[in-house]
Amino acid sequence: MNIEALRRVPRWLLLGLAIRVALIPFHHPWDLQTWYNMFVDLAHNHSPYETLRYLTYSTRSQWGLIPMDGAKVLPVGQELFYEYYAYPPLPLLLYYPLAKLYALFRPLEYQFVVEGALAAHHVPLAILALFKAPLIVADIGVAALLWRLAGEARARAYFLNPFVILVSAAWMIEDLMILFVLLAFYLVTKKRYELAAFALGLGTLVKWTPGILWPVIGLWLLAERVPWRRQAAFHAVFLGTCTAGIAPVWDGVRFVLQFHAMRPGANLTPHILLYVLARWQNPDIAWYYHVLSPFVGMVTLPLALGAAYLTQWRRHLPLAAAACLAVVAFFLGSKIVNEPYVCLLLPLLLWEQAERPSEAKAFVFKAAYALPLAFAIINVPIPLFIVPAYLQVVPWDPTSDYWIMLLRQAVPGRGHALALAFLAFCFVGAMLYAWRVLTAGVGHAVRETAHRPDPDRARIGPAYHPVASDAS
Repeated sequence: MNIEALRRVPRWLLLGLAIRVALIPFHHPWDLQTWYNMFVDLAHNHSPYETLRYLTYSTRSQWGLIPMDGAKVLPVGQELFYEYYAYPPLPLLLYYPLAKLYALFRPLEYQFVVEGALAAHHVPLAILALFKAPLIVADIGVAALLWRLAGEARARAYFLNPFVILVSAAWMIEDLMILFVLLAFYLVTKKRYELAAFALGLGTLVKWTPGILWPVIGLWLLAERVPWRRQAAFHAVFLGTCTAGIAPVWDGVRFVLQFHAMRPGANLTPHILLYVLARWQNPDIAWYYHVLSPFVGMVTLPLALGAAYLTQWRRHLPLAAAACLAVVAFFLGSKIVNEPYVCLLLPLLLWEQAERPSEAKAFVFKAAYALPLAFAIINVPIPLFIVPAYLQVVPWDPTSDYWIMLLRQAVPGRGHALALAFLAFCFVGAMLYAWRVLTAGVGHAVRETAHRPDPDRARIGPAYHPVASDAS
């Protein structure tokens, strides 16, 4: 029976699982430092938020004071926070028993480097497996939900996507968040609004971004004239879930929110120009980087999201298109868009493509993963993902630092900056085009027919036949 059940599993799902298992030893070095030390904190019953606070103040204590106008002040050009665990608390609850389980067999000790140095630590393979096991399960859940929402072909397009595999198997916890987001939208389509609110709240407690989708569903419920009691219940459950998760660790979360508010802009945004200016050794870059950039971000993000919500309401956007538009607005307005952030948009675009297929949306999907993938290959750069696997068999020594120095010098500083800026502005252009595509020709007629049940797309199994214009 087990063999027969295995034969019914799609080959693309087995292939994706095999790739993810093979990538267990590989990881982004700096983020792996965060996840490993999170395990250490949890194993010792210590809050990662307090460790973040301690590391931040320790880093600031090394600044020193500089003379200015007869007084001594802190230097503007220094990082204000140490980059450690800056996420909501739900991952801590998930990984707490796994950290305790590992600590029963092996002691765990902290491993940190100074800000800006290469985090080349030997992380036991067992911890890598324990960390990635829930993410692999979440990946399968995302594929199953996307199969329900958009059909097998699009579930396959997501599960085997090279950018998704890089992020979920060797970088971040995005798919754990995406699992709850897709579950929330699936439940909304089934009119299980209270459960949808609970799922969306859990997604927001994994990473902050799903919070921007709360108004999307709220406006859609209002436009669909859902009974007021159901709407009120949706909002109450969402807010109650978030409050229940954040309240016990509010002091630490408040410190994390300060960190995010004061972060300078970077990566797939126009703020990448600050990095370009720094390569030309502009003497005023520190002020723009640490003061002006965070302030600009605090203005542009609410403006972009507000424009998306207003467009959703005035153009009567269907739910999938409105969700995509809100995430696109987040990318256009946010001061920092790290490459893994883009993963949230991909399943929503596949869902929208299934509801209202077009070649333009297929292009947007391809651009939405190809550009951040190219950016990551240059920015990390991609060979550094090998470091954790390398350290499984060879100890780190000063000679290794020499090879890393050669790797960083392989691309000239100014050429590196210009290449990243080019990709960042291409991504911004792609998101502007996505805004146009998502809002073109959408109105009352589309909204009323967008969610008719499609028995073929909802069917789980090999009998599904994708449409000709499939994004994959």
